[in-house]
Amino acid sequence: MNILIVDPSSERRALVDDALSWVSDQYVLQQAQSLMEAKEQLRGEEFQLVIVGPELPEDTFAALVFLRGWLPHTPLLTYTKMSRFDRNMPARLLDCGANLVFDQRMSATQLGLVLRPYLVNKSNVHQFATRKAAPLVDQPAQRAPREQVASFG
Repeated sequence: MNILIVDPSSERRALVDDALSWVSDQYVLQQAQSLMEAKEQLRGEEFQLVIVGPELPEDTFAALVFLRGWLPHTPLLTYTKMSRFDRNMPARLLDCGANLVFDQRMSATQLGLVLRPYLVNKSNVHQFATRKAAPLVDQPAQRAPREQVASFG
């Protein structure tokens, strides 16, 4: 699984890499410090997940809009420092195309749990047997034809 992280902070990129390693060992993490670097990587590779950090040199909102246009079906995650004083920030990031917004102050373990659903291999998902369909209630049950019993005697 190819994953792209776009974040100017090497510390945050390392935290995301650590979080990914908690839940999977089947990923390749490509790193970009800006949207310009990410554009070059997007031209040469396919990504199954893109994570966008805050404080990009271009603008995180503009980066999300661009990436959503370039990768319309790829999960696009972003993070920011959540605050009760700016409760609209996550909604604005979602409106720009993000599938998920998480708090940048999470530990690697917490972040791994958040990222896990995006890394689950479809072949590892347990398949459960389906139940037989229940009989319809509205229809009367058909009776078996009665056998005639003859008694002698």
